[in-house]
Amino acid sequence: MLYQQKLRSALCRACFGLVVAGMLIASLVATPVTAGGFRIDNPKDGAVISDVAGNLSIDSEFEQTDLVPRMRFRALLDGKQVTPLSYVPVFRLRDIPAGCHELQVEIVDPDGNVIERSDPVKFEMRRESDAPRISRSEGALSGARLA
Repeated sequence: MLYQQKLRSALCRACFGLVVAGMLIASLVATPVTAGGFRIDNPKDGAVISDVAGNLSIDSEFEQTDLVPRMRFRALLDGKQVTPLSYVPVFRLRDIPAGCHELQVEIVDPDGNVIERSDPVKFEMRRESDAPRISRSEGALSGARLA
């Protein structure tokens, strides 16, 4: 009888420990974490992107391999989701307006919860052409565009 009471007491302590650990894990998962091992590799913070069409390639990388299976990624531009969910952390954005922007990538679990977020990357988009411009009165040079 004494053995059964000790066993029951040990099991209760173990169960209580598991409940507390479960509550701690649940609270951590419910709050998106700003990345330690998750980052945007391209563009770099403070980059100036010159593209007439406003195109941008985003490459992100994460070091943790124990994240949720079937996790997906999405890109945020100025706090708004601009890409559909993807299983690959690489994105191509088009027609970004000229000016300064902030970019982030999120890791999302199968239930749609954000489990990790990259640090923000700020960049400037310039949509001007680098091609020389000449007026029609100056005549056409080979390879030059007419204004």
